[in-house]
Amino acid sequence: MNGPPKQQVVRSWINTHNFDVIGLLETRATSINLDSVKAKTLPFNWGAIYNLQDSSLCRILIGWNPQKVAVHLVHPSVQLNGISTCLVSLLIALQLVMLISPGEAVAERPLWKILEVRFGGSPAIRLVD
Repeated sequence: MNGPPKQQVVRSWINTHNFDVIGLLETRATSINLDSVKAKTLPFNWGAIYNLQDSSLCRILIGWNPQKVAVHLVHPSVQLNGISTCLVSLLIALQLVMLISPGEAVAERPLWKILEVRFGGSPAIRLVD
């Protein structure tokens, strides 16, 4: 996501398909240029959350249209961002999980346990890379 061609493709895709929420995995945006990446990738006035707290690279970037969707981060981590969303116009709440998997079943078990404990009791959409 550090280069203008990728940013333009994502922004065009959001606009063409009228998305109100988008999650981008493995963006590799650095802390130095993250504001620029957000500005050039997400539509004007969109909200964004990302996982830079434990790394100098942004692996997960979640953007949303605040006129249509309310988003709250409920579980941040390096490999997993859980968000709670509410579709403002319909008052429908759901939870989304963005997970960057280690790719090995044994290594994934702790991550899936977090998902089961944190999100097991409510509807969820699990997006896995």
